[in-house]
Order: sequence, then structure tokens, then C-alpha cells
Amino acid sequence: MEPSLPPVIPYEKTPGRLRNDLLNRLRWDIFGSLKHILVKENGIVTPFSGHHIASWSLADPPCNNLAVNIDTWA
Repeated sequence: MEPSLPPVIPYEKTPGRLRNDLLNRLRWDIFGSLKHILVKENGIVTPFSGHHIASWSLADPPCNNLAVNIDTWA
């Protein structure tokens, strides 16, 4: 008996979960420290720490972990 697998859904048709409206405001060196994340709103750049969006979730529904993998091409 084969295991039951969920249906495959093309990526383009999956509901967006990450909030791009928030991600598009963030500026950071992905190899740098998290304390150097900045927020750009209306042309003004401010530190992420203490900013009002720092307490908002980047996903809907909220998630408590976010993993980023970076592949380099030789």
C-alpha cells in the first residue's frame, strides 16, 4: 500500500502567506547582524528595533519561525 500524499499545487496558485507589504520595507545585510535591520517608510530609514512593525507577524496566519536559504551559483 502506497502512502497517501497531499495533492501537488502549482506554486503560482498557492495562497500568499508572507506579507510582502512588510518585507518590502525591510533593509538588511542577510549575512550581517539582526540588530542592523532597518525599515524604510516614505523615504525615511529607521532602525527595526523599536519600530511599530517589529511586533507584527510577517505571515498570515502568523508563524513563529522563518528560515531563509541562500543558494550561490558558481
